[in-house]
Amino acid sequence: MSQRSSFETFMQQHSHIRYVTPDAPEYAILREAYILDSPAVPFAIVRPRDAEDVATLVSWATSEGVGITVRSGGHDLFGRCFAQDALAIDMRDIDFITVDSSGSSATIGGGILAFKLAEELSKHHLATAFGSFATVGYVGWATHGGYGALEANYGLGVDQIIGATLVNPQGELVTADTEMLEAIRGGGGCLGVIVDLTVKTYPLKEVLGGVIVYKSQELSATLHMFSSGYKALAKNGLPKSLGIQQSVVNTPFGKAFAVGFLWSSDDIETGRQWLDQVTPLGGEVALNTVKATTTPEWMAISTELPPKSAYGGNCTISVKEMTDEVVAVMAQEFAKMPDDPATLFSAHQLRGPSAAPRAGSVFSARTPHYVFEFIGTTSSPDRAQESWLWVTGFRDALRKTDPENLLETSYISLTPPEEARCSTIYGSQWQRLVELKNRYDPRNIFCYSLAQFN
Repeated sequence: MSQRSSFETFMQQHSHIRYVTPDAPEYAILREAYILDSPAVPFAIVRPRDAEDVATLVSWATSEGVGITVRSGGHDLFGRCFAQDALAIDMRDIDFITVDSSGSSATIGGGILAFKLAEELSKHHLATAFGSFATVGYVGWATHGGYGALEANYGLGVDQIIGATLVNPQGELVTADTEMLEAIRGGGGCLGVIVDLTVKTYPLKEVLGGVIVYKSQELSATLHMFSSGYKALAKNGLPKSLGIQQSVVNTPFGKAFAVGFLWSSDDIETGRQWLDQVTPLGGEVALNTVKATTTPEWMAISTELPPKSAYGGNCTISVKEMTDEVVAVMAQEFAKMPDDPATLFSAHQLRGPSAAPRAGSVFSARTPHYVFEFIGTTSSPDRAQESWLWVTGFRDALRKTDPENLLETSYISLTPPEEARCSTIYGSQWQRLVELKNRYDPRNIFCYSLAQFN
């Protein structure tokens, strides 16, 4: 019996599981993801409803020698939720959330999107670490690091994980033990399909959040002004509730320097005092959407600027500090930035509880730093090459700055697969992750994880 026939027979026996093959009319809808130009054509796309469905699908795929990819949100910037001729397990129907009676943790389904998680936790006056983009799959975001505006307060997404259930290479549902959790915290789904996570939660009723866009006719001057002012403000220490994300975006009026502002404390009055200090740092303001709101509403505001889907890809570099040399390179490269609305730059700052050595995780970038995200996506495939040349040129220019200020590691979620040398990305944790992979998935059944072992 051919694999196709075997699959059709298998799916007839499990008719409650929704699926499409490339020749199905609904295929294009289920295949759609953030990156529009990924060429991979999966063997089939399946939408399990629960953990048992996932176990059944993994068992079939491994018995037939079919590779497995996993989609949690479909926002991977290199389209890695799909692979040629692999079975794509789309987890988005497994999106439950159960809040512990103590309010200190929540168990979430493997396909939950960030906005739904924020929305459900908000009903309980709770929050956890989040990124700012609403449609990102939380599990994929958190298990590979999880930078965001709440990290100075709560830590990275990876450090919220206190439990997990996964389907192992044998197609068995297992509760992650201590060592599995160590691999999941940074290694993502390299040991199996994660069907649920238990994450820490924190009391939070409202936030002060939004975006400040500066009049940036002289973008270089605006950038230098904000950088100098922010350094001066930070000299005496920044409160853990303050999250700042610097960006340069294309608007209908040209390039603009923008700052995502988030105050993650119910003490809104103190937040307003810090807002009053941050707002003037970049000069004259063109738009200020910062207001007292809820976490999901803040996330919705932050999602308005970036496009919902695009062509192209990203690259990244991490620096310890925004030195004058780094800022000068940034100003120089922003002058070359293509004017496509989907092309942008963002800087994620790691400070707070996760910016220090931590046991029980293979995530290695444990020092204060900035992750620069060069977003070389475009609204049209015709401009993808132009944007890609800009982002790689920007990154390479920064590579020539003071090597003592550069982190050797890069962020795996933003690193092009062809450049993702895991021994560098995981640094001192790489041999530990290899050891755990060899113990729990020695045949490399989950070979399409972001962490590659070949």
